[in-house]
Amino acid sequence: MDEDLKKELSEMLMVKSEDEVEETSEEETSEDEEESQEKDLERRKKLRLKTKNQRRQYQKVMRKHLQRVRAMRRKTKEKRRIN
Repeated sequence: MDEDLKKELSEMLMVKSEDEVEETSEEETSEDEEESQEKDLERRKKLRLKTKNQRRQYQKVMRKHLQRVRAMRRKTKEKRRIN
């Protein structure tokens, strides 16, 4: 995860030479920082949604599994009553 994060950040910020950094004004750097923060927030939101979806999918699978287990137990109890 951390390596992917570093790659994304390096691509977003694209390393500039020292001369270019000195030429940029404070306003431009603050705008760049705001943009990078916005991109970071969007990326985090996507990750959170991904994990939410994964959580929902897991819960759905577990619900189905528990339904099957309960049905099997019911059937075995009924068989015991008959015998």
